[in-house]
Amino acid sequence: MSDATLSDLAAPGWVLPPTPVVQLPKVLETRVNRIRKRLMASGGYLGDPNFRRNVHWVKLGNAHMVMPRVETDGGGLVPARDAAASAPVAEDGNDAPSTSAEFTETEDVMEREVAILSAVVEISGDDFYLSSDGNFQGPNRFTAGLAQVKVSCCGGIPELEPFRSDFVEVKRNVDWMLSEAATRGVHLKKGFSVGTVDAPKLKVRHALFEPRESGTVEEVGSQGSETEGTSAAVVETKWWEIENWPVQTHAALEALPGLCATHKVVAVPAYDMHGHLIHPSFYRSRLVGAVVELGFELTHWSMKAKGEEEACDTFAADLVTLRVIVPPKPVRVTPRKRRVVHKLDPLEAPTTRSGKRRAVGG
Repeated sequence: MSDATLSDLAAPGWVLPPTPVVQLPKVLETRVNRIRKRLMASGGYLGDPNFRRNVHWVKLGNAHMVMPRVETDGGGLVPARDAAASAPVAEDGNDAPSTSAEFTETEDVMEREVAILSAVVEISGDDFYLSSDGNFQGPNRFTAGLAQVKVSCCGGIPELEPFRSDFVEVKRNVDWMLSEAATRGVHLKKGFSVGTVDAPKLKVRHALFEPRESGTVEEVGSQGSETEGTSAAVVETKWWEIENWPVQTHAALEALPGLCATHKVVAVPAYDMHGHLIHPSFYRSRLVGAVVELGFELTHWSMKAKGEEEACDTFAADLVTLRVIVPPKPVRVTPRKRRVVHKLDPLEAPTTRSGKRRAVGG
């Protein structure tokens, strides 16, 4: 399908930018096609033209979450019941109900499975904040402590077919989901659909720590996996356990011991092409520029105006899985020429009669 045709399918004002077609090796092409086939059959792939038939917003306390539509005995899908008149609002939410959202209010919502949405994107380096501590510098207005730290990253249009062409449908379905959850009179939307009109991106987040249930023992197998390129010594330290979690900032190093008895680590569920869990030290080098499959849950809150801050609809995409499809392009490093090292500091050493400074080996 040509770019002109794809642009016609996109939301008004957005045009799929041209990009050179990437030719894949046969083995990788087979892998890509297999992944796309699995995604199209999942029901939660944003690049699927039938995506809207499979999901709907459901009320959950003061929030809404995207959940699968329930199949009836006859094989049909139960339509979402319009609950706009009683749309829930967060504690700081806007009292105005949503205008067009089809919300289903159900008592057994906690027993139902939340929809796992998916999209294929290329990870951006400009807004990449995946790390072992979220660059924690101490408590602030957004983060009460290390236990509340959330890390995030953004992904945009992948330079890989057929996912590049699918991104038009991804954007269309994202716009649809956000408009379905829109609150009447509120125009500002935050949190999930970011970037610019020409370069849209999806933002996902991940909570690094969660409370430890009393009487439970952390499951090593759920986090531990020897990653490719990781030394045996690193694996031996069991880095996925909270006592050994490799935080970097001074504030995080001081706060971590206080969490050992009450919290456990939930490592970023990022996996390389071989299915190995990626060590935090390699998040940036192995993910920035990579084409990845994102799996996430989407939640919505309606927030009231507060002070100078206007009312907004806030969306949060909580990461479930991140799988590398194509790794980042290798960075070509040009070796520097061998320099001559002077015996004396060139700024201080006296010159010879010829005006040249004497060098080592000269």
